[in-house]
Amino acid sequence: MVNEFRIPESSNTVSVSIINSTSKVTIEADKIFANPHPNHPILEVPNFSFVIQHEAKNYTILFDLGLRKDFLNAAPIVSNVLRSGESSLTVEKDVHHILKDGGLSPSTVNAAVWSHWHIDHIGDPSLFHHDMKLIVGPGFRENFLPGYPANEESMVLASDFENRELEELDFMTETATRVQVGQFDAIDYFEDGSLYFLNAPGHTIGHIAALARVQSAPDSFILMAADGCIHGGQLRPSPAHPLPAAARSSSLELGQEDVNANHDQRPFYRAARNGVSHDADLADKTIQFLQDADARDDVFVVFSHDKSLLDVVDFFRKRQTTLFRKVGPRNADGNF
Repeated sequence: MVNEFRIPESSNTVSVSIINSTSKVTIEADKIFANPHPNHPILEVPNFSFVIQHEAKNYTILFDLGLRKDFLNAAPIVSNVLRSGESSLTVEKDVHHILKDGGLSPSTVNAAVWSHWHIDHIGDPSLFHHDMKLIVGPGFRENFLPGYPANEESMVLASDFENRELEELDFMTETATRVQVGQFDAIDYFEDGSLYFLNAPGHTIGHIAALARVQSAPDSFILMAADGCIHGGQLRPSPAHPLPAAARSSSLELGQEDVNANHDQRPFYRAARNGVSHDADLADKTIQFLQDADARDDVFVVFSHDKSLLDVVDFFRKRQTTLFRKVGPRNADGNF
């Protein structure tokens, strides 16, 4: 069943640029999927961040900061896992330096959003000026602060927040900015309908996504799903985008019966129950909400590790209002 993905009306917009953060994540597929394909036991994926700019307000937001170049200097509880070899990370540049190389001064960034606390999304805020606000999802303070070394078990560093405003989004309190976007609890961040933060739990505590209106009359939107979805096979097939008969036949020839069985309208993959997801049931529910968005012709769902976009989109500093003309308003991974 597809639920209508309703978005409040507005004529206000922001611009969005996708940053290829130069980092790659390699991880065993069974840590992501409950039913990984036997021929694809390893995932190797890129890692995207986003520049969101509200020109009328002269306000710039980074949605995720990618992987810090010195990632082994992360909080010990995280760096010890990385040293164990459970996953492999590589990175060429910090997002801070990518911005500079692209001609955008990091000093002009007003706020950075951590979609969630995982090392490949939080970057190194200490490289940015202290006036840059850090925005996090619900439950962050309770579960992750104080940072290391004050709390030796913390997943994050105290230096990430030192002398910096920390804003934790509240999706529960009824305020003028609290709205509903599709089935997501949302916050109209600029109070003008241009940018919504979405409560998208499951992958981690406090995981959030963002919906940006990048064109009006007619509307076009980019939904930055972060790790609400990690692979297109978690999003599709769906009731709005069922598996074509030809694709069904091809997948059977490739031995995908176990993955695809009776999945003409259901995604190939479910979240692993003992993998990276904090709450796999909630993660699957968030994906259902994302499917509603994906059913709209004017919403492009972009997730942080979508490898299929590497040869499709123009990266920072190109703005993504042209994305729909290039590949249509669909996720390029499994574009059926």
